[in-house]
Amino acid sequence: MSAVQVSVAAQDRLAWLAIAVGGLVPLVAFLAPLGLAAALVIAALLALLFGPRREIIAAVPRGPALIAGAFLAWALISSVWAVHPQAALGKGFQLVGLFTAGFILLGAFRSGLPERTRVTVGLALAAGIGVVLALFVVDLLFDAPISLLLYRDDRFGLHWLMTRHNRATTVVAILLLPAALALYRRFGIKVAVIFAALTIAVLAFMSGRTAMGSAMLAVGVAAAALRWYTAIHWLVITGVAASIFLAPLLPALIPSDPARLAVLKTEAARHQVFSLFHRLRIWEFTVQRIDERPLLGWGLDSSRALPGGKDESDAAGERMSLHPHNGALQIRVELGWPGLLLASALVLWPVMRIRRYCPGAAASACVLGVASAMTIIVSMSYGIWQSWWVAALWFAVAMASLDCLDRDPAT
Repeated sequence: MSAVQVSVAAQDRLAWLAIAVGGLVPLVAFLAPLGLAAALVIAALLALLFGPRREIIAAVPRGPALIAGAFLAWALISSVWAVHPQAALGKGFQLVGLFTAGFILLGAFRSGLPERTRVTVGLALAAGIGVVLALFVVDLLFDAPISLLLYRDDRFGLHWLMTRHNRATTVVAILLLPAALALYRRFGIKVAVIFAALTIAVLAFMSGRTAMGSAMLAVGVAAAALRWYTAIHWLVITGVAASIFLAPLLPALIPSDPARLAVLKTEAARHQVFSLFHRLRIWEFTVQRIDERPLLGWGLDSSRALPGGKDESDAAGERMSLHPHNGALQIRVELGWPGLLLASALVLWPVMRIRRYCPGAAASACVLGVASAMTIIVSMSYGIWQSWWVAALWFAVAMASLDCLDRDPAT
């Protein structure tokens, strides 16, 4: 077999792998969301084993990869002064593995997949999301039979069972736009709009509100970017930067006056968003710990063991519930200023240079929308080092790059 035939065969295998990833990721998020990390590593290994290795490695964007390497090196160094150094070191090496797998997957998606294959991957993603939405509807209409089958525990009733889908709704929210873009490419704007509207409508009935809000924001940002790209681009850059550097100001939203504080708590309970008030108290505690070690932080993965974190707050919960529920605050309290600056560079570099990666209007608008959705969820929900969440972010980045032309990796 000639070298050309070998290369073509490798590209064909990579195409089938990409299609499988697109279709299966939403289903893994529904059936076994903690398995997303394993799915990311397996996908990366299969891409290297059966795909065109040289092309994949060459397509990895070098600038972000170098910044990520510096960030991970600092995270590993911080384990020296972490509250639990051995656990921090283990988490650091886990992140190295996940980031390596993520960059490999991104390189695979940027390594010259034909236009037809890229659309097919997006359509497979849309089909996977469609199946998951159907499963959501079955659970909503028939007292969660699928959740009962998966978790075999109805002690806490329907609402508790439905919260078990929060990870899946989050993954659907950040993958919505790449799927809608593929539908637009294949079937036109009406089908894409209907798909996005139905997805948001189903998410509105699920237990979490962050996923629905982030999906709505993603669609709104992408639609606006198609009309006013430059303004929306800078607005997204400003929003992402503000979410990183202004996060320590969030506790200022808590009224200092006891009467106003009581009203806030009452209103939060009445609108069933008391968890948001608890978030404010967690952020307040996090900022206090940041002020104690502002330069170097407390060390990687130390949020769960910060002094005083297990004390009860006035928000019916611990002062630190495992992590700050805000990615910027978690990085700042654990890795200090060096970690925050490197993380901000890693995030802002691709957002600022989207046109280099994605020259097309629709592709760049899609990336802006996905970046907006991820920013909202990172700022409100999960621990930034949770392996399934890191993997979900990498899958979203890879899927969002589907419609981007391969450029010079040095960019």
